[in-house]
Amino acid sequence: MTLREDKTLQQFLKTDLKSLEDIDVAHAMYFSYYSNTYNKKGILHSILRILMYLCTIDVSYTIQGSGEIALLYSNSYKGRKDFLETINKIGDLFSSKVVFLPGKRKISLNGLTYCSNLLSWIRSLIKVFPKKEAFYYASMILFAKRNSDSIVDVALKCNCQCMVVLSDMHLIDSFVVQQCNLKGINTATLQHGNFEGIEPFVLSRSKYFIVHGKYAREKAEKCGIPAARIREAGLLKLIGKQIPDAICKKHEKVFSVGVILSGDMFAEADTRMISMLSDYCRNKGLEIFVKCHPNFGPEYYQDIDWSSIDHAYTNEINVEEFSRRVDIAIVLNTTVFLEYVLVLFPTFIFVDHEDNFMPNIQWCKFHNPAELDNLFSLFEQNPEMLEKNLKETREYFSSTKNISKQYHDVIEEISRS
Repeated sequence: MTLREDKTLQQFLKTDLKSLEDIDVAHAMYFSYYSNTYNKKGILHSILRILMYLCTIDVSYTIQGSGEIALLYSNSYKGRKDFLETINKIGDLFSSKVVFLPGKRKISLNGLTYCSNLLSWIRSLIKVFPKKEAFYYASMILFAKRNSDSIVDVALKCNCQCMVVLSDMHLIDSFVVQQCNLKGINTATLQHGNFEGIEPFVLSRSKYFIVHGKYAREKAEKCGIPAARIREAGLLKLIGKQIPDAICKKHEKVFSVGVILSGDMFAEADTRMISMLSDYCRNKGLEIFVKCHPNFGPEYYQDIDWSSIDHAYTNEINVEEFSRRVDIAIVLNTTVFLEYVLVLFPTFIFVDHEDNFMPNIQWCKFHNPAELDNLFSLFEQNPEMLEKNLKETREYFSSTKNISKQYHDVIEEISRS
């Protein structure tokens, strides 16, 4: 389904939201449409959330120097330590910055000034959506507006020149960048995800899009993003890390297989992948390790036989540590593929039904056990060709130059533009 075909988005476009005429709320709310919160917890839950958002706020920030560069780690990512680490790494590149983080919720009655607009939003939403859905959306809009107002107010007081967010596809981030654009603050979004199955460039509202490399640039331009808005800087998670020049290979033969799950919209494909690989590893006498998505642990997968898995992890270890425990990795649709290829760790892609994930890269893909046998043969019998393939692939996805310097220079340039 494309954004144009999305029924909820089209309904949202019919709403008249007071004081939000200059904010593209319909697209900013896109990922909120697929939450089942209002079905699971009902209208009372949304009303209680509204009362909490009116009377409290949970934005915190630290300022170093004059705060020329602003970095936002919003509530959209609360609990993701890997994303927080990313923001901190970028922050370490600048001596003058303000970093916004989710903080402890504290009493702030300034939210009561939103009551008039809130009632107007609810009336408008009820005309289009069922009541429980309308109240849920109203609570999310209030949450985003209170947080973004607070963040942008601080950015203006600091005379901030550039606001950098993790991903402006998400609600608070989108509100913030849109308000910054209106206030004359340059905005930039970092690349998160592989951009498969959704249309993130259509959702982006930042003035600049900082991508990993040539692959993401091509997709952005294909979606109509002007080349002048795009900057390449390399894979975020490699900031400050040494990029190897030789294949990462522990053994001459494969003894253990690590599987990275994608979660959420890929859960059914994840399940089919695990079913095939657990049988494959059992028949070959190989150990199988599984790393779940940080937000979707084993309990999320009702149809996986976890007794057939030798080792399973969620947040106990990160993907870097996970790679140290296995000989090869197998993925479906995840940026972990990029992370592993960039350090030349042997990684293969399981193709479920459609080959949508990086269709122009084929050497590392398999549909069935026989094709996986061929990739194992590549690993065991022709490591030189495997290394060559990995190097060519990583050059397509991310720069291997000084990534820390590239991010510093790109953000510095944006702040001065």
